[in-house]
Amino acid sequence: MPTRSQKRQNLGRDYSAVTARLHSLGIMINGSFVFGMDDDTEDVFRRTVDWAIDNGITTATFHIQTPYPGTGLHTRMAREGRLTTGNWDLYDTRHVVFQPARMSARALKEGYDWAYREFYRWPSIAAASFTHGAFKHQVKHFAYATGWKKFEFLWNAIIRARQLRVMTPLLEAVLSKVSSARSERSNSVTARVARIADRMSGAEELRERVFRFACRIIIFCRQLMPRGPAQKHIAVQLVKPCLYSARSATTGSTRSARREGM
Repeated sequence: MPTRSQKRQNLGRDYSAVTARLHSLGIMINGSFVFGMDDDTEDVFRRTVDWAIDNGITTATFHIQTPYPGTGLHTRMAREGRLTTGNWDLYDTRHVVFQPARMSARALKEGYDWAYREFYRWPSIAAASFTHGAFKHQVKHFAYATGWKKFEFLWNAIIRARQLRVMTPLLEAVLSKVSSARSERSNSVTARVARIADRMSGAEELRERVFRFACRIIIFCRQLMPRGPAQKHIAVQLVKPCLYSARSATTGSTRSARREGM
């Protein structure tokens, strides 16, 4: 069904049932929500965030409706005199560039900022995680949502250091499907032996890669931060989680492989 912005929407669907079905298949969901539609009032922010948390949405991106040039929405708003700026740098779904129909521009921007803060609060992440039935899914949800938003500074450092590939094993581990006990028991002996071998060989490789990455982070931090007594402390605090994750991941992989081989 097309809306006034001429964007076709999947209206009339039971989205709670859809999310429950995806979660039952081990699929995490990134919800994308747009604020500022003509029917939106100031309660839309609370209703949206509450729904996302209650339905266990893993991560969410929030946007402010943006009437891009050349679209029917832009043409209509220009005709109605509702466009407030022609600075295209602000047409990024994070700034209000038009006069909303049922709230002020300030209320729209403040509500947008509030939605991000509220959804990624520690209690909100925990509440959304607990909506999953299986404990493994709860842990997976909490780990991914936390890493997505709470450690943005570390991801920025990783990207600037061009070491994103070092984190690939960790991302693949989090994003991999959580297997049920029944499917584990149905694995053949050959597949189990191969998995044990992969874990044993991959543990040392992962330890070495993360250690090299930690050293590069230290060098990177020294280049970014001014020299002083706090420099070493900050660098060590940034690297500690990496070293701890490397030790935990490799130790856990080795122990798990040994248990399966017993």
